[in-house]
Amino acid sequence: MEEEITSWESPLDIEMIGSEKEGNFCIVGEGEGEPRIIPDKYYIETTAYTGTTYEIEQTYDTYRIEETDRYEIGIYDFHTLELIKTLDMREIMGPYLEDWQIWSTGHWVGEYKGKYYLTQPLTKKQTEEEIIAKKEEEFRGLWIDIEDETAGWIDKEPNPVYSDQKDNIWMLVGTLILNANGYEDTHVSNLYTLKDTSYISIPTSSLPEKNEKLYSLFPDLKNVSREEGIYANIFLHPETNNMEAISLILNDGERLDFDALKPNSDGYYGGYGKNGKRHRITKEEYEQFQRDYEEYFDKEKERMQGEE
Repeated sequence: MEEEITSWESPLDIEMIGSEKEGNFCIVGEGEGEPRIIPDKYYIETTAYTGTTYEIEQTYDTYRIEETDRYEIGIYDFHTLELIKTLDMREIMGPYLEDWQIWSTGHWVGEYKGKYYLTQPLTKKQTEEEIIAKKEEEFRGLWIDIEDETAGWIDKEPNPVYSDQKDNIWMLVGTLILNANGYEDTHVSNLYTLKDTSYISIPTSSLPEKNEKLYSLFPDLKNVSREEGIYANIFLHPETNNMEAISLILNDGERLDFDALKPNSDGYYGGYGKNGKRHRITKEEYEQFQRDYEEYFDKEKERMQGEE
């Protein structure tokens, strides 16, 4: 068995951008991925981790047994970004870690009976023999109460606090068509842990140079760093529609090229999970999205010309 240790600490390095419209905000920082937030209260981020990996060498495969030695999460004031306290996740989950191990440091936010919790996935520890035999892994989740720093098993799936999914197919197509038009790593969604909120994640290097609508909402967004690896995470409340969201990340007058997104080999334009099943986007749906898009942006053009 070979031992490998991974250790890191991450100081908070984000910028909170306010909006001219109440309920909207933007978080700018390094790395892709949705920030963990408890509405209007906490910003949450993993700040330190040390893990030990034991590798079991085989002829063709490498199997691993992992242990977590240190795992800390910073709880910050949502408005000031001042550190309120640090959660020692290893200590909080101590009673459960005799038979279970931390599956990843990727925690989530869930809601149960009107209260927000962190949710942490764990996987059942296996023996060396079970790992080599490729025994199926067993997973469970823990509630982590931020206030009293206690943990407990999740007996039912937590409410994801997701927004209405009625626009989801077009939100996803919006993401696909944006990527096809050169807006890589750009995502538009109304699926997030904040109720009635739309979410846009875009590298700051891809932010438009000129967009009257975006910069009237977030004037300070013009001045953020455009270095590679920096992302703007934009939250719009109440939830907007996909066309409105897309209009915020294109330059004024810019149009998407729908021919840039080609169907897959099966003839469908991507897909997504819906009610536990995979929904595939048909040619007819994609063409309808294009017609809706053209209609929306024609009206936007008329509106902007009328204001001149």
